[in-house]
Amino acid sequence: MRLLPPLVLTMAVLAAGCAPALKTTTPPAVQAGMQSAVSVSANMPEKKYLPNQAGYIEGTRYIFMQTGGGSILLGPIFGSMNVSRLSQEMAKQYKDSVIQVDPLPASTAALEAAGIKASGEAAAFNLKPFVFVQRCDDERFRLALVFHVDNANTKWTGRYTYHLQSVYTDKELAQFSEAQLDQYKKELNTGATALAGLVKRDLKGDLPATGKRVNLGSLNLLGSKMGGLGIYTKPEDMYFANSQILEETDEYVIARVPGMMESNVFGGAIAYGVQRLAKNQIHTMKPY
Repeated sequence: MRLLPPLVLTMAVLAAGCAPALKTTTPPAVQAGMQSAVSVSANMPEKKYLPNQAGYIEGTRYIFMQTGGGSILLGPIFGSMNVSRLSQEMAKQYKDSVIQVDPLPASTAALEAAGIKASGEAAAFNLKPFVFVQRCDDERFRLALVFHVDNANTKWTGRYTYHLQSVYTDKELAQFSEAQLDQYKKELNTGATALAGLVKRDLKGDLPATGKRVNLGSLNLLGSKMGGLGIYTKPEDMYFANSQILEETDEYVIARVPGMMESNVFGGAIAYGVQRLAKNQIHTMKPY
């Protein structure tokens, strides 16, 4: 994965002690008809699959991401701890607002409508829905619905992410108007339907493993500048290299994007997996 010139990225990854970006893969082959055996869990994914600088309120299904608080002067360890602390404080600010909208019912309904039984029993695949909330440098919040799917027998893990269209200011996110709340729920339902279709296609082997290789950039994947000491790279100038465009229409693209689930936004914590992005959410999509 390449977000910045190689030397800059290499230094950043080494400083953070991160592993190389993981390429997303198709689910393991299962017996005929097994694609419908999916247990939908009310739990969040294990901590090892969640961003290490995120904020999270126990009992909710919302992961808050922001990059404020880091500093070259603090160093990678203390800087990361400070970012994590501020992310957790940010999450607490919204504990009585948007995170009261549980994405689980919409997700379960969409899966059942797609013919995927929301079994409460053990199944070949386990699915956990949640929402990423990212505070970007333009002081807007961008939200994404995520279906986290894993297979215990093979240790395979997949992510399917739908990026919601609406963006919000701090004030708006803290207190939705009635119209915004209705629109948010509508977008969640639309996203859940789209993701249920993607999961079904991938488990059946109908979603391509690879596609056209591109450099893919979006504020929805990475909305923060990177750098320090007055030298920064704007998020509009960053992208994820070697992304695979699986499907493209006039309105959206579906891509497999490499990343590190347990990292931060710079390491592709939001970007990892199968992404469904509207065309107007993309700022870079050039041949790799």
